[in-house]
Amino acid sequence: MINTDRISLVTVATGPRGSHKTLLLTAIQCKRLIKSWILKEFKGVETKVFSNYPVGFWYKPNVEGMGKVYLEPEPLNMEALYLLDNELYDCWIFVDEIDQWADRQEWQTVAQKLLTSAMKMLRKRKLSIVASLQFYKELNIRLQRQTDIVVSCREAAFSSWGRSHNLDLGEVSFLSWMDRSGVMTGYTFDETGRTYNNMFHGKRFWNCYDTEYEFDPLSSKTRYRLKLPTRDIIVGQKPEIVDSIAMASEKKGKLEVAISHTIADYMDNGGNNGSIDGPGFWERVSEKLGYPADRSQGGKLLRGMGVRGWQSCGVTKYDLSTVKG
Repeated sequence: MINTDRISLVTVATGPRGSHKTLLLTAIQCKRLIKSWILKEFKGVETKVFSNYPVGFWYKPNVEGMGKVYLEPEPLNMEALYLLDNELYDCWIFVDEIDQWADRQEWQTVAQKLLTSAMKMLRKRKLSIVASLQFYKELNIRLQRQTDIVVSCREAAFSSWGRSHNLDLGEVSFLSWMDRSGVMTGYTFDETGRTYNNMFHGKRFWNCYDTEYEFDPLSSKTRYRLKLPTRDIIVGQKPEIVDSIAMASEKKGKLEVAISHTIADYMDNGGNNGSIDGPGFWERVSEKLGYPADRSQGGKLLRGMGVRGWQSCGVTKYDLSTVKG
């Protein structure tokens, strides 16, 4: 059996209003939060959970002498997802109403182009995304192609079976799973045309989130402009041949040196037992480089050095006392 933690999954829950899409996301999210806590507490392995809507609950570990712990995800910054911020590594991301940011009719916007590019890097970043929307076909077509599993949700209380069992709204839903990429069965839906059905009992997750929570309708309507460097091609002149691999390697080497010197400066000033805010850290690195540091590449270098990063009140922090060597 393949450990699904080794796979980057994109799962999308669909269905009409009140069909338990967000409740299903919450149930999956709660299980991931518990697993992340166990991995960190007992194995020292840190995996993060990010969400664009509030979730939280008390968890009582089945360990003698250990009290309850409150588990909740980190708030998801969609701009960090667009740019694949260095903190988005080895984590699960939950996006309710994803069509607010990835509507098929607005596929040409800068934000959606960045998002679809980021989706192609999920495996390299060890990222999994679980999202919801009412109608799957309204999702950006490129994101549809990246989806592994589509789950159709349906309120069971409306069915004759639900009425015969006196079900209330929100207690049970019928789920129909579609394996679009073959990750569940080894065969894609296009090959088999098969769906897999089960029931979801969601009542025990009612208190883990606010079902009346509303998004700010303007939060997903921000327009972005992407500024990129330009190069002129002069007709009739031989183009300059640039060794991009050598340039990238040289730039990576300079970044690694600047990071190492910044850490050394910090330790020399007596800060080796504390933490440093990410923005301040990258500002110092950029000053040493003479240009803005590549945080994505820098994040990989930091992880290779054994530096642990986490988020506190929306601000990235680093524990530089964990530097190897």
